[in-house]
Parts: sequence; C-alpha cells; structure tokens
Amino acid sequence: MENIIASFKKTNPTEIIDKGELVEISIIDQGITKCKTEYSRLAIGVAADKFVRKNNIVYFYQGRDINEEVQESLNVIVNGVATVKVLGHVNIGDLLISSEEPGKAKAARYQEDNSNIGRILGKVIQYTDKDDEVIAIINFS
Repeated sequence: MENIIASFKKTNPTEIIDKGELVEISIIDQGITKCKTEYSRLAIGVAADKFVRKNNIVYFYQGRDINEEVQESLNVIVNGVATVKVLGHVNIGDLLISSEEPGKAKAARYQEDNSNIGRILGKVIQYTDKDDEVIAIINFS
C-alpha cells in the first residue's frame, strides 16, 4: 500500500506539529493546525515525515529540520499506513478518533461515545515500542 501524502499550508508557521500527530482544517483560513478538538469532524490526516524533492529524488527527514524555525507547510498522510500518537489504551483493531489531547487520537468506544464520535481516522494494526503511539491504516475518504 502506497501512502497518499499531501502538502498543506499551516495556519501558524511556527506551530510545531510532530510526526504522527493528527491535523485538522482551520475554519479561519483553511490552513491546517494540530487537531485540538475531541471528536473533531475537521480532522484530515496524520503529520508525515517531511520530504524534499531535489532532482527528482525524494529525501525524507524525520520530524523537523534542526535549522528550520518556520515551516510554512506540512506533509500529511491522508490515506495509507502511519505512526499515530494516541491517548490511553488502544487495541489492535480499534477505530481511532480525535482525543481531547491536541494532536493525539484515541480508541472509539461506542458505548461511551454513543453516535457522536466524530470522524473515524483509521484502524490500529500494530503496536510500537512507545506507549503513546501505534501503527494504523489511515483512511480519509
């Protein structure tokens, strides 16, 4: 499966958005910002590794460039497989929604959340070495 990555203008170029954090469309300027709303219906994807194309070769960088203080745009995985920052315990097979903690997803719990679960972001397929992240299939179709 090949990831579909799109580059979006950031609402605030100095906002730090780390790899794996959820992003949403800002209704103010249609730029992107870190997802700050639980059950967000404006979520559009997961921050990806930054990449730069030079001479038709794509170079990937983990996170932010050390020398870069301002980042006007951000690459976002809108479909594919991604590392996702999560809040609380999630199981393999859980559906992910935005949480109350900025940039993090959580497992959708239908009995607790009723039908107001917001936008389904993807499905957990694998754990990682870190307690606060998982690998998930992202599908923003």
